Amino acid sequence: MTPTNPDRRYVLSGLGLIGVNAAASTPINEDRLAPPSGGVGRRIEGFGAIGDGKADDTHAFERALASLGAGDALELAPGRSYRLTRSLVFRRPLSITGGTKEHTRLIFADGSYASLGGRRAAVILPHEKTATGGSARRTHFAGFTVEWVGHRDVEVDGILSATPAYFHEVDVVTFPRDGFHIEAQSERIQGNANGSAFFNCSARANGGNGFAFHGDDANACILIGSRSFDNDGAGFYDRSLLGNSYIGGEVDGNRSGGFVSDPTLPNRSVYIACYAEPGQSYNLNSRNMVFAPLGYVSGHSGAMLRTLPSGEVFSRTAQVFADDEAGAARPPGAAGRYLRMGTGGVDLMHGDGHRVRITKLLSENYVDVLNGDVPVLRLPAGDIAANVRASRPWLPNGMTIGESGQAAILGAGAAPPSAGRFAAGAIWLNDKPQPGKVIGWVCVAPGKWHGFGRIEANPDR
Repeated sequence: MTPTNPDRRYVLSGLGLIGVNAAASTPINEDRLAPPSGGVGRRIEGFGAIGDGKADDTHAFERALASLGAGDALELAPGRSYRLTRSLVFRRPLSITGGTKEHTRLIFADGSYASLGGRRAAVILPHEKTATGGSARRTHFAGFTVEWVGHRDVEVDGILSATPAYFHEVDVVTFPRDGFHIEAQSERIQGNANGSAFFNCSARANGGNGFAFHGDDANACILIGSRSFDNDGAGFYDRSLLGNSYIGGEVDGNRSGGFVSDPTLPNRSVYIACYAEPGQSYNLNSRNMVFAPLGYVSGHSGAMLRTLPSGEVFSRTAQVFADDEAGAARPPGAAGRYLRMGTGGVDLMHGDGHRVRITKLLSENYVDVLNGDVPVLRLPAGDIAANVRASRPWLPNGMTIGESGQAAILGAGAAPPSAGRFAAGAIWLNDKPQPGKVIGWVCVAPGKWHGFGRIEANPDR
């Protein structure tokens, strides 16, 4: 819906936003949007802000946002707290900087808040371009806290962004809904927030998720050293289509888990060296990857790779190495070329369809090496019989010697085989040796066997 009187609806002017409660919105006179006379500088006090945490500084911020040009900077004084009662909606990219997030605050109290796609928020960064202005893309925030002090029974996010934006040392605390909510190209909110960045940011004690990503174009965002504590939802909730990168994140005390992603999407988020306190699970879809997690590692993850105290590498799920994604996705035993290592053992498939497996699934007594599905080498897991030791491998299908392969120990029995395809040079051992009998038989022609190595009846010792 396009507002019929954009000059009186500051939150919708030039933005094309929808869903604002008109009865709750405060009309803004045109003269209140003009810059202060005399062209006072770029500090918010120059637009009339007090910053004592008590006076309502909403008008001063509205004047500043209306008058600053794309790329301009607005400075918040260190140690000041600015009280606001309406949304700050960005119609163009600006740089908003404070001192440190511990000492500069934007305090949002009960009032009239605008919405984007049906979600109300204290700070809104839309992406759509309109005839009168447009996008907040490339806005930069640094060095302040965004805090809610109003009633908790309303539905207001802290920061709602549908455009690429950059946040450095920004905290969002105690909002009734999500702290940081990034949503673009979803069923509710259009835009493109791909490539947003969060450096050393925190979300704490919010009624929803600490950080939330939704939509087909909320991907390729990077979060470095960002933390999420004591939120009613998840610490980091990822429902982006393709995924994001989390480096050195930290979670503690979030009621719905630490790191959570939607299992129904082709999301391939990566979590590197993230820290989780006890009770903060990784509930991720099977395509996500976790590398070198720190702290607590419960829950489900697609692939978790870390080092053990002894130095070995630990992986929670099967690892597959292949030429391409399609090859890696083939089920075990399917034609292709890949190396798969998991709970079923090691499975090596060559491009010509030749398959080698190492597994213990065939027998609890042996680790089997198979050519295809045929065992060719059995490694005893322990002493099984008097002559079968854990240190002695067993070749269940015999062995060949020499380049020709004709000299082969093929098997054992009380008599040589009476049928089968055996060529000259095959050896069959006698597994019922007795004095006066032979050690075994050698095939001298197809179907013809001669005994060899007669066993002495009266050995010398």
